[in-house]
Amino acid sequence: MSRKTPGKTEERHEQRDDLREYRRTQAVKAIHRDGGLCVHCYWFPGRVKEFDHIHHVRGRGTYEREHYTSLLCLCVTCHEAVSAMRSEGKPRHKFQLSLLKVANEHPINSEFQHDIEEQD
Repeated sequence: MSRKTPGKTEERHEQRDDLREYRRTQAVKAIHRDGGLCVHCYWFPGRVKEFDHIHHVRGRGTYEREHYTSLLCLCVTCHEAVSAMRSEGKPRHKFQLSLLKVANEHPINSEFQHDIEEQD
């Protein structure tokens, strides 16, 4: 039976903790960009509803996927609808990418400023 060396385990834990912290800071940026509101409700039906979930449009687990420009604030209803599209195999990704584009190009919070490196 092979055992993992303590150094490798500690390194993995440190990497995991770093990713968790990065995930938190990026979620805060997405919430700030979206003004704490559900992006779908705000832009499409024209109603204002607070967000309940942070949705990862491109999946989870890597720094690129966790970046705030890949995250959407959604209410429970809209998040369930997006999840249902995924489970039914519908072409949700194109819709989500268009919603993400709107969220990033026209932030609900008019005072939101993208990171300097994002403005190239």
